[in-house]
Amino acid sequence: MSDKGNNTTSGGTNDTWNPMIKVVPRTLPGTISESNRGACDWGWQSLFAYGCDKNVIVIDIASFRVLQTLVGHPACVIKVKWSLENFHHSLGSPYSLRLASADQAGNVIIWNVHDGSVIARFFKPGTSAVGHLEWFPSQQASRDLLAVLHLPSTIILWNANTGTSLWQKTFQQPLKYFAFDPFSLCSVLVLAQDHLIHITDFSTTNPPGQVNPLTAFGIQPNDNVYTLEEPPVDNVSTLEPSTKSRRFLMKVSNVSGKGKNSNRSDNAKRPSLADSIKSDNAKRPSLADSTVKQDESSLSDCIQIRFSSACRHHVFVVYARSILIFDLEMKFIIGQINLERNLSPFMKIYSCHQRNVLYCLHENGSISTRIRRVSSWISSNSQDSKFHYLDSVSLSPRSNSEFGIGSDAIDNANGNPDESVNSWASPEDTIYDICHQTDSIRITKSCRVIGFGCSPITESDIMLLLSDGRLLKWRLMITSTSSTKSHLFDASIVDSDIFSNDKSMYNLALPQLNGTGNNMTEIKDVLWYSLSDLIAPHIPIRHYTTGKEDKVNQFVVDLKMVMTALYSGGVTKPTCLRMCPPLTTKNLSFYKPLIAVGNNSGYVQTFDLSNGFLTREFSALTVPIKGIEWIGETRLLLYGHSSASLNSNTYRNEVVILDLRNGFINKIRDNSNETSPLESVKVSHLRQYFIVTFKDRPLEIWDLQNGSLIRDMPKNFPMPTSLVWHSSSNKKKLHNSDTSSSVDSDSAITNEISASGQQSSAMEHFVYISSEGVLYHFMINGNTIKDGSKIPGGGGVSTVNDMVWKNDLIIMGDTDGSLIVWDLKARLSRVVQSHRGSIRRLRISPGKGNLKVALLFNDGIDIWDALHRLCLNSLKINKGGLQIIDVDWVASDKTIALYEDGCMRILDASLNTATSPIPLNDSLPYTSFNAYLTTPKISFLVKQLLQHQPWNKTYGFSSPIDAIKEKDNDLAETVMEQLSLLPDGMTKFLESVPFGTAQRCLITAKLFGDQSETEFWTVALHYLRKAHLNLDTDGNTRSIESSNNLDISLDTCFDLLRNRKIFRKDQLERVFLLDSKRISYAQTSKCESNLILLGQVDRAIKLLLETNPTDENYYADSLRACLTATICTSGAAQSTVKLVATNLIANGRLYEGVQLLCLIGKNVEACRYLQTYGEWDKAAWLAKATLSCGDCYDMYRQWIDNLLNSTQEDQAILVALSLCDFNRVIELLYSLRLFDRAILFLEACTEFKVLNIKSESLAKMVDVMYEEYIRHCTQIDNEAAAEYYKKLISTDSENPIEEATS
Repeated sequence: MSDKGNNTTSGGTNDTWNPMIKVVPRTLPGTISESNRGACDWGWQSLFAYGCDKNVIVIDIASFRVLQTLVGHPACVIKVKWSLENFHHSLGSPYSLRLASADQAGNVIIWNVHDGSVIARFFKPGTSAVGHLEWFPSQQASRDLLAVLHLPSTIILWNANTGTSLWQKTFQQPLKYFAFDPFSLCSVLVLAQDHLIHITDFSTTNPPGQVNPLTAFGIQPNDNVYTLEEPPVDNVSTLEPSTKSRRFLMKVSNVSGKGKNSNRSDNAKRPSLADSIKSDNAKRPSLADSTVKQDESSLSDCIQIRFSSACRHHVFVVYARSILIFDLEMKFIIGQINLERNLSPFMKIYSCHQRNVLYCLHENGSISTRIRRVSSWISSNSQDSKFHYLDSVSLSPRSNSEFGIGSDAIDNANGNPDESVNSWASPEDTIYDICHQTDSIRITKSCRVIGFGCSPITESDIMLLLSDGRLLKWRLMITSTSSTKSHLFDASIVDSDIFSNDKSMYNLALPQLNGTGNNMTEIKDVLWYSLSDLIAPHIPIRHYTTGKEDKVNQFVVDLKMVMTALYSGGVTKPTCLRMCPPLTTKNLSFYKPLIAVGNNSGYVQTFDLSNGFLTREFSALTVPIKGIEWIGETRLLLYGHSSASLNSNTYRNEVVILDLRNGFINKIRDNSNETSPLESVKVSHLRQYFIVTFKDRPLEIWDLQNGSLIRDMPKNFPMPTSLVWHSSSNKKKLHNSDTSSSVDSDSAITNEISASGQQSSAMEHFVYISSEGVLYHFMINGNTIKDGSKIPGGGGVSTVNDMVWKNDLIIMGDTDGSLIVWDLKARLSRVVQSHRGSIRRLRISPGKGNLKVALLFNDGIDIWDALHRLCLNSLKINKGGLQIIDVDWVASDKTIALYEDGCMRILDASLNTATSPIPLNDSLPYTSFNAYLTTPKISFLVKQLLQHQPWNKTYGFSSPIDAIKEKDNDLAETVMEQLSLLPDGMTKFLESVPFGTAQRCLITAKLFGDQSETEFWTVALHYLRKAHLNLDTDGNTRSIESSNNLDISLDTCFDLLRNRKIFRKDQLERVFLLDSKRISYAQTSKCESNLILLGQVDRAIKLLLETNPTDENYYADSLRACLTATICTSGAAQSTVKLVATNLIANGRLYEGVQLLCLIGKNVEACRYLQTYGEWDKAAWLAKATLSCGDCYDMYRQWIDNLLNSTQEDQAILVALSLCDFNRVIELLYSLRLFDRAILFLEACTEFKVLNIKSESLAKMVDVMYEEYIRHCTQIDNEAAAEYYKKLISTDSENPIEEATS
């Protein structure tokens, strides 16, 4: 295979220069403004984007290079967000790069990152900055919907492709932030100044609040929670105290659970509703009251809210010193993370999806990793599954008689006697144990923390962004292993029956298996240490108590954050830059377009402008670098000065020569007590001499070859304001013009200094101009200095700041903005006004005959044609913008500008563009494959070869490449180049994966950053393996859940798709935790309702009987307790109860009716009523938690139909996978025209032997899918695959796939 793209050294430069790699307009980032804080994002595209002043910088994660710079914002960028990739990709919808960014002026820009162009630009008149923006999570409805918070209080849903608004919602109070619920498309949480607003009817068609009323509530850092029921839709600040609009103050004490009595039956410990109202009215002001005390402000100090990506209903409320874990459905604080006094405050958090892990960024730059603690369960018999809670203090189960809970109370009604709860105890709080915390960063004025991002693909890689432009990449890794007890892993899973045939089955979920050989090492190398590879799923820990204790070994790993990459941004406080000598025919074979940049701290950096890499960085001077001169391809001459002390008139002047190859520094001049500061150092064209000029003393002439001083000019020597060497040697003596005069005899420069042993040298010329405007010409040959001529200055010319000399033209710029052109050949002098103020610097363009000059002003740059004295292009900086420090030419038609923030912009000839389209992946030295940086045809061909190769006898890459080479040799070479960029060991591992096509597709989906396929194949591979282990049964998918082999479940992020038994236990744990923390009557009512739905009737009765006799609901709750107890003991009144439940539902009391139906065991009918009234998620929850396997299967089938009607096709497919209804999955993929995924899934099912391909309904669809897939193979020029599937259509075999494979 070709090694193109892999010839990059560690420093980021190529060993040989490729002439095909050209210097293109781009921006090399520098320091980051404090206003850019938080403007960064890591997308599924494996790219990291962040705001740098008014620009957006895109970094390639693999090569750590600046991939693109997006220029176009008129103000500082404050928000950046990559588009989601949760849709099916095809040649018609290829992998593309879209990015949304917003600035302080309220502008939102949608970018095409490939070419740096603007797709859409929009803003809302009358608003200020953008507070937050998020892409709408559902990509099936539309891929172009962007929700934007326009400060102070307007949320608009925009069509990001056209820039039109679908709807807007204006609130009466200022808003700060909003967050989408990852588990529900219609749920959005909005952060206001002192409270939260929960939207439950978010849609793409109507503004929030039109279907369901908005609810508002507040959370205080001191654990106080107050809720507001039924607020006005738009005006949450004009509330009147009423019966339906009251706040309940709930003091949640001791959220850590230590020393708290879990028995809450004492009425004195629970305030009644009336007491709560009185306490609330006495202590809490209204939302409209602007005089809220600081210690009672609800959320004014909140810095972030974020939904948990791993647990439904969990919300993290982040303060500087604490994080509250809030249950949004129950309005409970269920946990709290408090910082110790010596730890740095929180700045931002990231909730992981793959595992229940929290990454926390602190203000000192450290990143802490926190993992949720698994609750402790105990099983009295390993053959049944009777689970008990452990008391968090005593770890001993309480007796059933303590609360009067019957052992079969749950399952007599539900038909699940194996899932009863026999004891009661106070469960643990939701606790996140700290696993590791990185070292802090040294925080200074120029180095502060800007933000961080986490890879959504692996969720084990973290990028930290600092204000000095540095990017630090951290990775969560395993450092050591041991076998002991831990809250992280459940080793009983390893010893369960699911591993009886293949101990490597769950290597993708567990870090390693004790005492068993497996391929985990290879898998880790290939899967880049995904979070799911490091930490086991969040499953309750099981302790066997029937003689199997010795078989339970908990496997523990030590996790640690390790820095794996560092990107250094531009120079802090830059002072100058200088481009290396230009490209010529002599240096073509080894030329590198390097530029050197110096800063105020004496550091010098060199960048390779062909790729933007920082190649070298040295601390060269102890004083600020004032100028840089190249004296070869690998050597620099640096100079600078500084005051010796604060109040002295002496200066330290330094001149050194730096060798870039080894960092050797040769100090030429290091005087620390000089009375005049060094102004400039000019190196001759042939690099034989250099001249040092000073502010208040004559110049010095040095021999560059041996570093010796040739001549220190006398005090009466005129001091120059500007000096320049001629660009060529051995030229004729400068002709005297008509205005020239005789040589100044007072200068006494006609000196010939001979030195013994002097080597032969060529004569070189230099001229300088004095403060009086007199131009002096001198010649140097060895140690001999001869004066040439003196030309007095004409009128109308001010002090000359800089001058250049090329061919027969001397060009000068003065403080008045005049450009003076001396034509030595024609003996003419012309003056042209630029009308832009003082000319600070002149740079002549390289190339023979190229006489374009770059003029640097205080407010921008001009490009002039010196020969014709015409201004070609101009760049002007707006008032208040960043000043340009220096300018130089990088090519004959491109300039580079150094800004005061350290950014370097390579500008085209028009000075308007500092960005270029991203070249294709096969034309740049990338170090890793990225599907978003290749053409669609190549990316999908590589994807197909990685996923499956049934047309080959064995899976490999030599045979398909040879087949492609026969048709198109160029295409084959390109594919080989892309395969060579894959991670080390990838191709080798794919050839021997234990789970065939399904596992290859999962790995490929992660490699391609395909969110939709990653979720699909994660669920598909899980249930394919489970179905394969149940082939000894009757094949009915309804019996799969009841198998004893199903101890492993998907993690909590898959929620309703998880194993039914473990899901039920999680819900019981949740309701028991809420029961232990309830305080108000409203919380008790919610808890009692959930207990009834989950079959915990005895405990629900106890809660009903706790109502205070002075409460207005005392009589009603007492009757409900009697009714509940009567229904459970006698079934004679079930028909009446069912009638009452039906009437309640018909009259708008849905949940009360559902509770009654659950009390009499009519859970199926309860689910159907919930479905009828549109509560599909609640119906699915109730079915999964309470119904038998068969009834749950039927409910989920109906749920699938609803998801299809509500444009949630991907979720419908995942639900069908969770049912192991693989025929339905094929049908859904077929109806949605996802033919490529359908073919792959069909082959995966055949490999696992879980699908009957001989069924008539399936056979009719298979031929159509083959025909469409053949068309896809033809479009990507895979003729071998097309021929293979053509044979499958025409074959008469009962199982064509197996026949063709054999």
